[in-house]
Amino acid sequence: MTTLADWVVALTVARAVDIDSSTNLVSEVRAQQLMRVLSVAKGKQAPTYKQGLVPEPRFLQVNPLLVSPLELLHTIGLVTTPSIPNLARLSATWAVLRYIWAFVPTHKRGAPLKLSAWARSLDFHQKGLLSDEVGVGMAAVLMRRCLGKHRHVDITEALEDPKWPIKRSGARLPDYLFYNKRSDAVIVECKGTQSERSASMAQLCSGTGQLPSITWVSGASMPSYVVATWLQKAGTRVFALDPDEELTPDWPVDPVGKWSVIDDNQLMQHLELRWRAKLSCFAGDFATAHKLVSAKAKPTVDFAYPAIQMDDIKTALGQFVGTKGDLILGGVRIEVFRGMLRGMADTLRRDAATFSAKSTEALDLLEPTKEYTERCGEEGFLIETQEVPGAKQVNSYTGAGTVLQLTISE
Repeated sequence: MTTLADWVVALTVARAVDIDSSTNLVSEVRAQQLMRVLSVAKGKQAPTYKQGLVPEPRFLQVNPLLVSPLELLHTIGLVTTPSIPNLARLSATWAVLRYIWAFVPTHKRGAPLKLSAWARSLDFHQKGLLSDEVGVGMAAVLMRRCLGKHRHVDITEALEDPKWPIKRSGARLPDYLFYNKRSDAVIVECKGTQSERSASMAQLCSGTGQLPSITWVSGASMPSYVVATWLQKAGTRVFALDPDEELTPDWPVDPVGKWSVIDDNQLMQHLELRWRAKLSCFAGDFATAHKLVSAKAKPTVDFAYPAIQMDDIKTALGQFVGTKGDLILGGVRIEVFRGMLRGMADTLRRDAATFSAKSTEALDLLEPTKEYTERCGEEGFLIETQEVPGAKQVNSYTGAGTVLQLTISE
């Protein structure tokens, strides 16, 4: 029988995920779009979609995608961490630890990534939350592995900023902007389901209707992607398409949302401030996060966040600062540390104290050291396991400079 400690260690084993970004998928989603448009009752407003769907060949270069549950969990934790300190949302990010038990344990590399019986027995609402968050995490893994983009900003949070330098029209609202250098952002809509394949197709169709067109000052369009994760019983499949143009039905409808960047430098500055605040929140440094976001906006917060004494660990990849927490299940103690490279944390604190809200220049992108980046490799991710006195320890690193450390003792 698999012990809880073995179950946690099995999270480090890479599993296979099927990727579908094909012309057949394009045809299937287009058919759904057309069916929905034609089924609208006379006199009612027809939905509009991005119609110029095309496969993204770079996604197929990693098919099957080999991803460990720990990489996925670390990614979910980072992506869903808010850039604005907020107790309700921050407490929810620690709930990702529930998903330690969400995947079938195996020590066979390349085995299908499958949900455990426990995860499949969740009630409807919890199952939906799990599917949504795995969908977000899987989309982020694709963006990092295939497009080299590990920075991400939640669009809903960004729009809370009254000085957000994008002119917006239409009600459509995608999930995230991913980027890794100036003026290379992409829009991503993330979906996930445990239902039938038809549910994933419906999600893809709906996703193409949630992606507005965003143009830079130069007039160049920002690429967009819709990514739907199907958590079937036999394994996991990810559907991904690149929507391009709008579908114009045979009768007049309101235009699809069109957004335009007012100032490229200002946009990248806002994105980078949000990203830095997200990193600070991930590590538990809420005071620094609040200062960073407040440089451009006045976010609503629960209460004042005083500076706290951060925890400190040293691993083979460097010194990290962050916060620790304990989880005890079935006689097994799991100590969890979430943090970032000390050099990055020091930079964030310094910038939070000195950054001028009047600055109009794009911030230099916050990067880990060259040595650290090389250790994480082209995939932008690394897992190390080691024995420590009386315990097993697993370190999960992202190319963004974050670490998730699990120390398991019985």
